Amino acid sequence: KEFFLSGVANVYDLGEDERATVKTSGHDYTTRLLVRYPNDPAKFNGRVYIDILNASSGVDLEDTWRRSWQYMLNNGYAYIGITSKSLTADALKKFDPQRYAEINWQVDGKNENGLFWDMLSQLGTQLRQPGTGGILGKLQPKYVYLGGQSQSGFYMNTYITAFTDRLEIAGPGGKP
Repeated sequence: KEFFLSGVANVYDLGEDERATVKTSGHDYTTRLLVRYPNDPAKFNGRVYIDILNASSGVDLEDTWRRSWQYMLNNGYAYIGITSKSLTADALKKFDPQRYAEINWQVDGKNENGLFWDMLSQLGTQLRQPGTGGILGKLQPKYVYLGGQSQSGFYMNTYITAFTDRLEIAGPGGKP
C-alpha cells in the first residue's frame, strides 16, 4: 500500500557536539510511504522494519525489501519504506504529477532535505499510537526497527548520532 505522511517539520544544523539544533521551524511537508504487512493479523509477528529508501539513482530504491522480502513475508514482518530525499520526491512528481501532487519537500520555494529527520521521527511516533493512523491497518507494532542501504545507512547513522537526545522518549513498557 502507498500512503502520504504529512506534518510540520524543522530544519536542523549540527552543533559542535554533533547534536542537531533547530535552524528553522514550522515547515509543512508531505512524503510517501510504501507499506507491506500480512493480511492475516494472526501472522503478524509484531515487528515493523522502517527502510530509509535509497536515493542513489534519483528514484526510491527498496534495496532492503529486494534482498529480504521472502524472509519478511514468511516471518510476519511489516515493512515501511520512506522517501528520503527531495530528489526522489521530485522524481515521483515527474512520474505521475497528479498522483503525487501533494508531495512537498520545499521550504521557501526550494527543496529541503533537512525536513527528513522530523518525517522519520513522526513516522516512528505514529507507529507507537493505537491504530498507527491506519498505516498498518489494525496491527499494533511491538518492535520498530530502522535500517538503510548505502547512503541511507549513513542517514540512519546521522539520525542516531544527531538526534539521540530526542529518541529517549519512552514508548510502551518504558522502553525508548
